Amino acid sequence: MTDIKIKDIKDAIILFGAQMLSFAVISINTRAIAQADYFWSVSTDLIVATLSYFVVRKIAKSPNSLYRWAGFAIGSAVGTIIGIYVSKIILGS
Repeated sequence: MTDIKIKDIKDAIILFGAQMLSFAVISINTRAIAQADYFWSVSTDLIVATLSYFVVRKIAKSPNSLYRWAGFAIGSAVGTIIGIYVSKIILGS
């Protein structure tokens, strides 16, 4: 593989992880808001804002790539599933 493809794959893995975490936290945040849980709402807001800032910076500084897009998109879907599961644990059914 070329150095560019290896860099694309590494960036895709980073974006996957960041998006997975971000969407998991967004899912928890949505449930926390619906339940009027101030602590979890504010805590998850801060995490989402911080993650979003770094993801936007990473994307803005990187050239377009199918690998990066795939990592970003798949991480979003996986993160939502994880977020629903975790939110049921910490916020109840």
